[in-house]
Amino acid sequence: MNRMAPRRLVALALQWMAVKEGAILLVDEVEHALEPHRLRHLLRVLREAPGEGRGQVLLTTHSSVAIEELSADELLCVRSENGITTIKRVSSDLQALVRDEPEAFLARRVLVCEGKTELGLCRGLMSFWAEMHEGLPFAHTGTALAVGQGSLSPKRALQLARLDYKTALFADSDKPLDPDPAALGRNGVTVIQWSGNVATEERVALDLPWSSLQGFLDALIEVRGEESALSAVGSALLGGRAPAGASLDSWRDQGLGEEDIRRALGQAAKHTKALKRVELGEQLASVVGPVLPTIAESDLAAKLAQVAAWCYGD
Repeated sequence: MNRMAPRRLVALALQWMAVKEGAILLVDEVEHALEPHRLRHLLRVLREAPGEGRGQVLLTTHSSVAIEELSADELLCVRSENGITTIKRVSSDLQALVRDEPEAFLARRVLVCEGKTELGLCRGLMSFWAEMHEGLPFAHTGTALAVGQGSLSPKRALQLARLDYKTALFADSDKPLDPDPAALGRNGVTVIQWSGNVATEERVALDLPWSSLQGFLDALIEVRGEESALSAVGSALLGGRAPAGASLDSWRDQGLGEEDIRRALGQAAKHTKALKRVELGEQLASVVGPVLPTIAESDLAAKLAQVAAWCYGD
């Protein structure tokens, strides 16, 4: 046990008793000297009604554990710039983000990724982006990644921007955004989308070099199993004919065109819910990252470079 924890808890207990008599308890860095489980218990005690509503508890924190334990409507974002201090209450609409991505509220910049594929892709590319920025680790950018939960992503990004976070939305382009990119831009949200009305899985499949595309198929097979994966690819091909074997070169030998193979792979992955996991996005990043310099003119490389530039504040 941290030696300071018992003393800090006793001191807070004594002060909390005074709250019942109408005092205001101020706690700076409430997480100081407390393990996560003790911090959670302390917050549960402090948030209890102090008695007849006479007292008040105010605390500051830089702990994601503390943010996760509290509800959205208990949180306030305080900023001070050029001698002007502003305080804004977190909307209850962001409750899911408070629970799932509490670190986002401790960042200076938040990149809202539409889904888990985009989130995993960005996580997996962190080391490659650091190389592009003279070895500067992604952790030094002050940027947090947050999953946007599909169609809710634009609204989540907009709410964060209204709390004065520098906010960007990294999204598919196969479905319209609501609010649309123009409205988001007017409210301070940078929107980064693929060209061509495609999902991320489709963009990757369309732009990867042929020599790297086998890795995409391997990831799909790992998730669905070979028979199911090939069946899904076959369903996306004209005529619904499943290709034989799991080698893309052999598919071409069977008479399938490269463009048809790319589109079928992208659609098969897009409609595989099991593939929409952070871990698989990271696996795709391991295929994408090394070849980005060789496909610099592609939309995949251009938009990922735009994401990296925004995260690093370029």
